[in-house]
Amino acid sequence: MKDRADTVNTPHMIREAAKRMGCYKADARELLKHFTDIVYEELQKGKRIRFGSLGILYVVQDKKAVYTVRFRPSTKLLKMVNTGRVENENNGFEEPSGEKD
Repeated sequence: MKDRADTVNTPHMIREAAKRMGCYKADARELLKHFTDIVYEELQKGKRIRFGSLGILYVVQDKKAVYTVRFRPSTKLLKMVNTGRVENENNGFEEPSGEKD
């Protein structure tokens, strides 16, 4: 892993999701928009959002009433980042899927 990771932008995520789902980019874009809206709404309600193998998003408030969104990565995500491999359903590891741009 590089010292400084390259940034993956929204259009890239939309293209990749559309390709993997076998759908139009417009459909993947709409799904991402709804997904993002739901995340915003739930965080505004003070709820924590657990993304299975990714981790948890949550809001904290400091003493000055400033809100911050935090992310706590899952053990699985940390293992993948540290080893460069993805854990599969059989508890083995495999190389991550996807092509490099």
